[in-house]
Amino acid sequence: MLKAFEKHISENCFLCRNILKLIDLAKFRALADLSPSVICIIDVVTKEFLYVSNSTLNALGYPPEDFTMKVFLKLLRSFLLTK
Repeated sequence: MLKAFEKHISENCFLCRNILKLIDLAKFRALADLSPSVICIIDVVTKEFLYVSNSTLNALGYPPEDFTMKVFLKLLRSFLLTK
């Protein structure tokens, strides 16, 4: 079932096919860079981070280029364990 869903998303999702156009927009980057929140865009099929805002350094201690799925899952686990 999950494989069928991932195939559907990658082949048919208008947003998925055009997400890189959104990331390249100057207004989106300016807004994301001004936000204190961590903003990420993740490809649900490949699990690749397509965009990570600069706020990851201040908020989490990782620069955007070092923010990977492994780091994300590590931070998520530590957050869930503290709750």
